[in-house]
Amino acid sequence: MSIRNVDLSKEIRQKVYSGFEAKAIPLFLKLYMSVTKLLEDSQLFPEYDEDFITPSAVTPRATKQSLEKDSAAEKKTASEASSEE
Repeated sequence: MSIRNVDLSKEIRQKVYSGFEAKAIPLFLKLYMSVTKLLEDSQLFPEYDEDFITPSAVTPRATKQSLEKDSAAEKKTASEASSEE
């Protein structure tokens, strides 16, 4: 929310956005990298070794295709069950 409404021309808005992309985004990246390094150096993140990560600990996410396939299989099973009755 701003203190007062300001109407800018398209050209000025594009210059503001370009300036933001050129100056602010690299600074945010630098801030992110610095904070991450600070947190890593403070040992707030747990140490882990890849040997301790097992495939059973990782659960795959369902994709849209797998959800659609499961839904189709459930409908087929339900229709077969109702036709047997």
